[in-house]
Amino acid sequence: MTSDDKIHWLQNPNKNYLGHQDLPNGENQTLTLESGNWEAVKNPKLNTITEKRVLRFREKDKWVKPFICNETNAFDICKFLQIGYIKDSIGAKITFTIRKVKVGKMTVNALRILDAKKGVIQKINDEQLKVLLDKINQQKETTPQKICDAFKIKSLADLPQEKFELVKKGIEKYIDNENI
Repeated sequence: MTSDDKIHWLQNPNKNYLGHQDLPNGENQTLTLESGNWEAVKNPKLNTITEKRVLRFREKDKWVKPFICNETNAFDICKFLQIGYIKDSIGAKITFTIRKVKVGKMTVNALRILDAKKGVIQKINDEQLKVLLDKINQQKETTPQKICDAFKIKSLADLPQEKFELVKKGIEKYIDNENI
């Protein structure tokens, strides 16, 4: 039996939306916000439809689904990103974690948002990735793989935000030396 065949005891009854059991291996995951809107969402248990804040992401991994964002998570996103409007947050990286929360008399797992400034690595955005790839293509010395090896990352898109300027300047230095 594969993990795809298994059903988590506390699985979200609405399998169309992201829940804590969807995070691969229960590990923190960072996703890029693509859109956020109020949408009519059906509750399969109660057979009702209510308007919910639904976030959608750029990543297309099998486990990634739209996320019904409650008030707690919406507040944390505003606070951590320091952005008040969903539209202004498009392209932002949001890191999900699993936390124990109290619901009535029970303590259950829930998806929560991590503060990127407190130890979670913020990765470069799509525009920065394009800048680096364009610069790499302008010279002969550096390849995306060399950068990945140097920073012990799988792909250039995983480069930490704080290393962007360092890498960009390093590539520009090679470009300048080649043009001498």
